[in-house]
Amino acid sequence: MRTPVAGSLAGLVLFLAAPAPAQTPAVETALREALAVTPTPASLRGDQADWLAERAAAAAGDRDAVDNDRIDRLQRVAARDRAARGLRLPADRLADACVPLGLDGCRADRGGYLRAASGATLYWQVQQGSTETDGVSGAAVLLSRDGQILTPVAWTSGGFYRPPELIETGDAGDLYVAIPGYWSGTGQYNADVLFRWTPGAATPLVEIDVRQWRATLDARLPKGLEVWKGVDFHWPALAAWTPLWTPDDANCCATGGEANLDFGVRDGVLVLSDVNAVDRVADLAMTLPTDVFDLVGRWTMCGHWGGEEGYDADRRAGIEAAVRELRCDALDADTAILKAKYPDRPSIQALLDRNRN
Repeated sequence: MRTPVAGSLAGLVLFLAAPAPAQTPAVETALREALAVTPTPASLRGDQADWLAERAAAAAGDRDAVDNDRIDRLQRVAARDRAARGLRLPADRLADACVPLGLDGCRADRGGYLRAASGATLYWQVQQGSTETDGVSGAAVLLSRDGQILTPVAWTSGGFYRPPELIETGDAGDLYVAIPGYWSGTGQYNADVLFRWTPGAATPLVEIDVRQWRATLDARLPKGLEVWKGVDFHWPALAAWTPLWTPDDANCCATGGEANLDFGVRDGVLVLSDVNAVDRVADLAMTLPTDVFDLVGRWTMCGHWGGEEGYDADRRAGIEAAVRELRCDALDADTAILKAKYPDRPSIQALLDRNRN
């Protein structure tokens, strides 16, 4: 079973809101210097909270090395961001010349622009490459234009990114730009970045915190349903979609239904405004005869236990007990009985066939 992301991010909010006494003065200095030049301070604070949690779990004798590694990373990020603010790119090189953001073997094969209803224009470039610390990854940069020269105004890196999207809510002053992205790995967690765009301002792009809403999600889902991975944002509508997992699901395969999420922005933070969850189990319970519903549940759980690893004697005994209780060896016979019981119910016949196969 996978630990839900929302549960772990509840701790993230606490770290963000509370002082971090374990953070050494040297780390604090490096963090302040990085925050002074980063275009994504909310993301950096979130990364720092994650690091503090990892540091707390490290052995006491390892913490000096952990601190030194963090200081080195913060200093490198600060140096990169400081340099990026002084970079310039000819407008005709947008789609083929990388803005240097620390990627080795950088390729900039996508570039374009966003234009607001007011006519204000923001240019963008999506990059791919690698770094020594992150391996294969990417970056994305947003740029302003003065004549034939483009100047970086905001950027993000470390994930894999798609072209930015414009969000116009229709309210005066509510103009946003999102960079969709995800982190590598089986979790496919969100690396999306969101900015409020104020054309003509001294700081035209100000990052919106897009992490804190995850800590509020669990309480708004039906009991027993969870979100374990990143969500699929539809940024122009300030909405998202996600499958839902039950506690007994495998990480790969969510069986609990799905949820549509609606958002707003308040005080520089993305907030969850509405959750519409579709609970597949509850839907089945209302439409299937009890004996069919119970059999489908047994097929699901027998499949789960059949894929579990018996890595020691206790684990093997637990798996064997679960299989006996579920009567997994009788599934085919019980399915045949129910197929004969409901010959005039095509939907039940199809469901039983699908589970049996």
